[in-house]
Amino acid sequence: MNSPADLAGPRPSGLTGPRDWPGDIRIAMTATTRSLPARARVWLGWTLAVATVVLCGAGSNFGKLASPYLPAREGATQHYFTLTPIVAIAFGVVGALIVWRRPRNRIG
Repeated sequence: MNSPADLAGPRPSGLTGPRDWPGDIRIAMTATTRSLPARARVWLGWTLAVATVVLCGAGSNFGKLASPYLPAREGATQHYFTLTPIVAIAFGVVGALIVWRRPRNRIG
């Protein structure tokens, strides 16, 4: 059975890992662009989290208002989408918390 390394194809001779790559490749992969100041990132994170809450609330209300007008088949599956706004809000708030507590973290 082939290993994942065998399936990737042949390696150039002498290159065994990222540390052996030519310098210009490593620089291109780790180069960063000019980033926002930490305070602006925190404001942006919380603004996006609040926007997520507002848009999820509006979408949930529109979904409830539209459910009587949906065909029976779609109306029956509408309850599967009740947790979607909760998950979206959780992701938005966790991202904002990461940016707030660790502004240099790229995940936030």
